[in-house]
Amino acid sequence: MTQTVIFDMDGVIIDSEPLHYISQKKLTDKLGFSLTETQAQQFIGTSSKNMWQILKTQYELPYSVEELMEMGLESYFDILDQTPVEPIAGVRELIEDLHTHKIRLVLASSSERKSIDKVLKLFSLEKYFDHRISGAEFIQSKPHPEIFLTALQKTQSQPHQAVVIEDSTNGIKAAKAAGIFCFGYDNPNSPGQALHLSDCIIDSFLQADITDIILRK
Repeated sequence: MTQTVIFDMDGVIIDSEPLHYISQKKLTDKLGFSLTETQAQQFIGTSSKNMWQILKTQYELPYSVEELMEMGLESYFDILDQTPVEPIAGVRELIEDLHTHKIRLVLASSSERKSIDKVLKLFSLEKYFDHRISGAEFIQSKPHPEIFLTALQKTQSQPHQAVVIEDSTNGIKAAKAAGIFCFGYDNPNSPGQALHLSDCIIDSFLQADITDIILRK
């Protein structure tokens, strides 16, 4: 039986991919190049550090990766603060239900810790998660499994005792590389993702038996 559920954040808890693209496009236009939607899709699920390392090299940007990350975070927060947002439909109820069942909950996101804290506070979800893990603090980003292996270590869980909920190719690959059962959430705003690599695809968190499906995987 499942003892630990590891949630991705962007595209699973908050429908943020469109907001990320708007903020990234706004910033890259200022930096002198235009980030295409196809380029942005390739970075879904990976860390901003990884993204800016690649873009800095590709476009010979005259800033450090750390400076670009901070500029990107400021741009994203500006958009987020101006946009009314709610958790993805059904995910709050799922989190609350799993917490009631005394399941250990971990948020393992490629986003910076500031972004994780902001979103959880915005949705009043802080109290439900035992651990928050930022992939931006690791050398290797998803699809490397380090972030999920760390989640197992922090919860003292074995891979067969945990499940991951992801919406991106990079996240699914990371979960599978860690040996963890992975639910692929089919988010229409995260297009082009290889959900077939997951163990089970979820179309909606609103289905009545979603908690049972996750607990008995």
